[in-house]
Amino acid sequence: MRDKTTHGGFPKTLAVALVEAVMLIIAYSGLVHEYAHNVNMQEWVRANVSLGGYLLNYQAVFVVTGTLLGAVVFQLRFGRQAPD
Repeated sequence: MRDKTTHGGFPKTLAVALVEAVMLIIAYSGLVHEYAHNVNMQEWVRANVSLGGYLLNYQAVFVVTGTLLGAVVFQLRFGRQAPD
């Protein structure tokens, strides 16, 4: 069974997953921004979550965004293609 496609030619499920991922990255970026500017949050994370400081920095946002971008490009380029 084939995925229904949008007018552009790629599957709707991929489009929905991409929109969801972008929304999650925006939320994650907002959390990182809040962490960077809130001293009380930084102290709480240091005291209660050992790896939180590593996950709540801008480099981690760039890694996640790059991974997502690479996965999307890989799916669009090498994903399942309908037989001709």
